[in-house]
Amino acid sequence: MNLKEQLYICTLAKYGNITKASERLFISQPALSAFISSVEGELGVKLFERTSKGMLLTDAGETYVRYATQMLTLKDDFTKEMEELRSQQTSRVRIGIQQRRASFLLPKAWRKFVSLYPQISLEITEGTGEALMSALDSNEIDMAVVTAADLPRAYEYAELGEDRILLAMSKNSQLYKYAQQLPGARYPAIDLECVRDETFILQQPDQSIRLMIDTILRQAKIKPKRIIGIRNIETAVQFAGENLGVAFTRESYVRNATHSQKVAYYYINNNRILEKVVVTWRKNMQPTAPMKALTDALRIVYSATDTDETP
Repeated sequence: MNLKEQLYICTLAKYGNITKASERLFISQPALSAFISSVEGELGVKLFERTSKGMLLTDAGETYVRYATQMLTLKDDFTKEMEELRSQQTSRVRIGIQQRRASFLLPKAWRKFVSLYPQISLEITEGTGEALMSALDSNEIDMAVVTAADLPRAYEYAELGEDRILLAMSKNSQLYKYAQQLPGARYPAIDLECVRDETFILQQPDQSIRLMIDTILRQAKIKPKRIIGIRNIETAVQFAGENLGVAFTRESYVRNATHSQKVAYYYINNNRILEKVVVTWRKNMQPTAPMKALTDALRIVYSATDTDETP
């Protein structure tokens, strides 16, 4: 987009001096003077009055400069956006996600995304919700997949879907007799009061799932008497499968996992909390087109694994 005419005239109007303007534009004074005269000839009006004090804008010149300034600003915006789009074709997307979600979300989402942006590379950081938000704060990643409960107010987000906490127990546990199979529900439902005296196999306090579990237990007015602390959710579920206590997991994890023959899963009657699973980024950061495309791909994949069944 060539706006040389507008640039020359706006620069001369700014400095009001042919010498200073020509120095700024890196052309000779005679060349600039001839250029301005040529433009005035084409327009049929004088844009400048040549005075002893310099080049002063006429009424026509002020009108010209007003519109020319808008054109130059538009060109700058256009050029910047085109440069961003060009860079996005060969740049990278840095995403943070919990390891368990990464295994079933990212491969399928990436397959959809890479068909649109084949030159873009992907950098994955795995960690807890707290660790991922810290990585966002320090600009180590561009976006993160977390639950909305993890988000400070200084972040924007796009929702992928919802999730809920399930109770995991051994299929050999006699507690199954307290569960109810509800019509149309994927899993039976059980009241936490029935497992009050069991050993609770829980994640660490800094993990987002633990925050949800603590809320559920607090609302059910249950304080575990015995706790086994295990960070890895799948390991905790395996402990439950061996009848060593009761554990918790997310429904989306179960739907996308290799099921243990020893574990049974239950909705929790005491829990009506649905977690929002989101892609988040800093408020002061404008998401790029590839970030938006990857978010859309993640939403499609997550929705494909979601369910409308409710206990």
